[in-house]
Amino acid sequence: GANVTVSGKLDVSGANGGGSIKIGGDTHGGGTLAHAATTTVVAGTVINANATENGNGGSVVIWSDYLTAVHGTISAQGGASGGNGGLIETSSKGALDLAGTKVDTSAAYGQFGNWLIDPTNLLVDTTLAAAIDVSLSDVVLQADNNITFTADVALVNPSINLTATSGAGGITGDRKSTRL
Repeated sequence: GANVTVSGKLDVSGANGGGSIKIGGDTHGGGTLAHAATTTVVAGTVINANATENGNGGSVVIWSDYLTAVHGTISAQGGASGGNGGLIETSSKGALDLAGTKVDTSAAYGQFGNWLIDPTNLLVDTTLAAAIDVSLSDVVLQADNNITFTADVALVNPSINLTATSGAGGITGDRKSTRL
């Protein structure tokens, strides 16, 4: 696959529901879309798949086979008058760099959507913990092999849920989440 870099603004928002954006591949790396070797969303990039009036947020998938680096703002919000938040996936078969990522799947009159972080192995260090802490989204950590926590996760918003699921490698580390 190619190396993909995204900058600027991508917006597939709609009055009655957000649209769908797939960069570097499809959900969980499945489907028939070609896979990017690396995918980079540069700092300052804004990606929106929001419902602007009454509807559910859309979906944004950012995938790669080797390295996914996301440093921008991604939203899939539910509508201002009703609807649930959407799905944001930042994943890779290889490594992730989510320094400075801002995610929002909030919903004024519905349920928050999900931010899926889904690599083979996941390291929750201070950089990733900081992004999770301030996200306006339920967070799903789902590693094919293992998740290692080297930093505490302390979600700022009490409405946010955090779920962690790993494969055979388990969940390890010397840090904790007050919300797992």
